[in-house]
Amino acid sequence: LLISASFPFLIPEPVLAACPTGALNFHPSTLPAFRGPAPLYRQLLAGHSSIGLSIITVEPEFDTGRVVVEDTLEVGEDVAYPTVAARAGVAGGRPPFRGPPG
Repeated sequence: LLISASFPFLIPEPVLAACPTGALNFHPSTLPAFRGPAPLYRQLLAGHSSIGLSIITVEPEFDTGRVVVEDTLEVGEDVAYPTVAARAGVAGGRPPFRGPPG
């Protein structure tokens, strides 16, 4: 099982194919909202007082996998990026937020 967290590069198909049990990625937003790079920055720039947290299966294209677990994290207003990134990392390391979405 390959596990990545907020990985900013596509994982090559040969690498994914070499993982018979698949691959999972921690993505710091709900999907499909904020799919792609810099989701934490974009959520903060959009003025969100909570951020999304997702664990998804990894596919050859960015952030297109099946959502396995999804939740939100309240961060408040006027919070600096390093604080939000640290809180998201801690929350993402705890077993499964609330369970599979809808």
